[in-house]
Amino acid sequence: MRGEGFDNNDHIETNASGPTNSGSWSSHYSAPTGGGSSSSPYQISTPEELAWVAYTVGRNTSRRGLYYELTADIDLSAYYWSPIGENSTYYFNGYFDGNGHTISGIYTNLEGYSGLFGYVQGSSQYTRSEIHDINIEDSYIQGVSYVGAIAGYVRFANIYNCLNYAEVSGTSSRPSNATYTGGIVGYANTAADIYWCYNTGDITSSGFYTAGIAGGSNASNLYECANAGTITGGSGYNTAGILAHSNGITVYNCYNIGTINTGYFGGGITTGGTTINCYNIGTISGPHPSGISGYNGSATNCFNTGDVGTSGYPISISSGGTVTNCYYGGNCTATGSGTQSSTITSDAKTL
Repeated sequence: MRGEGFDNNDHIETNASGPTNSGSWSSHYSAPTGGGSSSSPYQISTPEELAWVAYTVGRNTSRRGLYYELTADIDLSAYYWSPIGENSTYYFNGYFDGNGHTISGIYTNLEGYSGLFGYVQGSSQYTRSEIHDINIEDSYIQGVSYVGAIAGYVRFANIYNCLNYAEVSGTSSRPSNATYTGGIVGYANTAADIYWCYNTGDITSSGFYTAGIAGGSNASNLYECANAGTITGGSGYNTAGILAHSNGITVYNCYNIGTINTGYFGGGITTGGTTINCYNIGTISGPHPSGISGYNGSATNCFNTGDVGTSGYPISISSGGTVTNCYYGGNCTATGSGTQSSTITSDAKTL
């Protein structure tokens, strides 16, 4: 994968206002109480204690399979944040329970693996890491590749019941380098399920694969998620409300109400793969907008009432997929000629 050698302690210049002080949290940490077991997890109540998690995981490959939980809201605005799990060597492997608390003031701007967590990996598809019940707000999370508010890159992990209200940006002077930007996760690779997550933050990228929930996903599940943020992708690349790049993924029971601005193919829900029981009411604009699936995808039991322009596609731009029992109407007055089955009607599906 691209970015394996990135050093996540080296922050690059950001166009956000930045933290209160120079430097990073990697020099400001203290150990929490608790023993790291399921019965006695580490109790994280201060920014210094959360920084300790990032510091210890980032320097010791034996810090695996441990348990952590937030016991208070955390404000990280004093320094730049160095994500928990820096790369494919020093990754987070464990169980993190946010207990519904909010983490704010995250400032990151890294070459790779940018977010609260950088690189997350479980032991196998049967023994997965877990991150859940975390809210992110009042933060500016920026990077080049694998950028997400909760995590930049996840493998063999479950990410669930997380909310993002923060701005996430994938940017580079060379747009083709800016890959996989998502409101929750940048890239979910192999047995990395995302569910019960919601994004309302603005997600932007100058590169490819930009979406409200996950920039890309492979051999995983994504369900019961929603996006209300404005999603803006780079020129010539794919952008979607939920998932921008799909490899063998089924997205189901999701919806988008945010505005999608795509540089090439754009979908209210996805830009490929299989979409089931989803709907879009957000406006989709760009060269090739589509109400549900933006490129070569299949859609079943979906509806779109969002505006895709007069030349967009009501449901899917599909040369190899199928469209079954889907409807469009409302603000959708598209005249696109993508593959649409006979079950598509002009009747609006009421909300």
